[in-house]
Amino acid sequence: MYTNFRDALELVTTELKATPEVKGILFFGSVQLGDPTHTSDLDLFAIVEGCETWNFRRLVEGIEVEVYFLPADLCHQNLENGNITFVKAFATGAALLDLNGKLAELAAFAKQIYDMGPSPLNLLEQGNWRIRLSDLIRDLEGISPEAPESHLLAPMLVTLSLEAYCAFHRLWTEKHSRLIKYVFNHNPQFGQSVIQFFKSPVFQPDQAISIADNVLEPFGGRLLEYEGPHISI
Repeated sequence: MYTNFRDALELVTTELKATPEVKGILFFGSVQLGDPTHTSDLDLFAIVEGCETWNFRRLVEGIEVEVYFLPADLCHQNLENGNITFVKAFATGAALLDLNGKLAELAAFAKQIYDMGPSPLNLLEQGNWRIRLSDLIRDLEGISPEAPESHLLAPMLVTLSLEAYCAFHRLWTEKHSRLIKYVFNHNPQFGQSVIQFFKSPVFQPDQAISIADNVLEPFGGRLLEYEGPHISI
């Protein structure tokens, strides 16, 4: 960990440990995982007694620090609901304080959920992803490759395709700043096609459409006709 991150973390952790309500401290995020950028911040959950939740964001030693104060029961509820931020934080984070053992319990529960992966998409969810990609492909195909709108829609389609790839393949979602690397690690061949697209001096609509079709093909391809479910209101 870089010195400036370490100094900021030490100062904030010392303050939190001196706060009576705080019984646990979880350090998570890109810095904790050893993959920071020059814009990374420090993320911490502080497990507190009582039934209140609050947060703060501060600059400490020039580093942005975000701390979220939450009771253990609320953290457990978010884990049960599959909140990706909580699942990844507790499954991969580092405990800096655990006075009552609650943090260890939450971490063990989160790791079980994380190892299982997201729930499989049901048919409606699959259909919604196919519709979103298909509609964007159609919009892109209806525009001249030289038009400014084409250069707007092509990278949007590739980004949406990466998100759809994660959903279809039961991968936990990732921040856009790490999404390409994340998908590349799962599927190097597909990831390389995405890298080539974004490295091109000019975004190529045909290449973007090919990437989207690559995602859609194993799951039925483009969805141009459909009938939505009847829902009681």
